[in-house]
Amino acid sequence: MRRILLILGAFLWFSAPSSFADKWRVLENCTLAPNDSNDGDSFHVKYKRREYIFRLYFADAPETDNSIEERVAEQAEYWGISEKASIRLGRDAARFTRKFLENGFTVYTLFHDARGRSDKERFYAVVMVGDDNLAEELVRNGLARIFGQDTDLPDGTRSTTFWWRLKTAEREAKKNRL
Repeated sequence: MRRILLILGAFLWFSAPSSFADKWRVLENCTLAPNDSNDGDSFHVKYKRREYIFRLYFADAPETDNSIEERVAEQAEYWGISEKASIRLGRDAARFTRKFLENGFTVYTLFHDARGRSDKERFYAVVMVGDDNLAEELVRNGLARIFGQDTDLPDGTRSTTFWWRLKTAEREAKKNRL
């Protein structure tokens, strides 16, 4: 009988819709944890007594150094600037993110793997300060491109709707020569 219940339980778990398994976790009152690897779209976060590394959904800020030469070249080409200028833009994005998050923020995450070059755990996240989405603000200020992993947002906004919001923000940034 116990074996049948275990098999039934496993069947129900694995056949459950992904929305059941993929539930947004809300981490309120987070703070930015100082770390040399923090940049515009990926950073260390303190939540309660634990430290996490999060990477933004939807946005890719330029690199802050030339350690991944091919990525820096790709990003420079996207913005139509030199590689040195792209790295400077990446440093501007990192400063913007630090300032944007300086008074605390909320992280919404599904704890989906966003591991980069590091062996450390890193997860995708939507990061909000009040009603302001960090990815959207980076794009609106010309500091990130619309790129990378997407998902439907925690408030129910479909990913395609958010992509269009980002495209509008990007057009505004270009119009304002940001």
